[in-house]
Amino acid sequence: MLNEEVPLLIADGVRSLKVFLTYEPLHLNDAEYLRVLATARRHGCLLTLHCENYDAINWRTQALLAAGMTAPKYHAWSRPPVVEREATHRAIALAELVHRPF
Repeated sequence: MLNEEVPLLIADGVRSLKVFLTYEPLHLNDAEYLRVLATARRHGCLLTLHCENYDAINWRTQALLAAGMTAPKYHAWSRPPVVEREATHRAIALAELVHRPF
């Protein structure tokens, strides 16, 4: 699907894609992210990312909800800097893997 859709987008003038590593239903797992990376590389697309660890946020959110912490301020508590740092590091490492020659 990516190999058919990305060339069509490029033909229409789209030169970049945005990937989400969090937010239901947008998030990609590592395998999906790797496929998008490889496709973008093959077709010369720029890839931008929203990096946060989806599973860590869900784990943290469930703990906050279980503790009755439901006020809007706890949204930030469910996303401490470590979830962005880890996802950013992982995204960079996987991009490095895709860009290595065989």
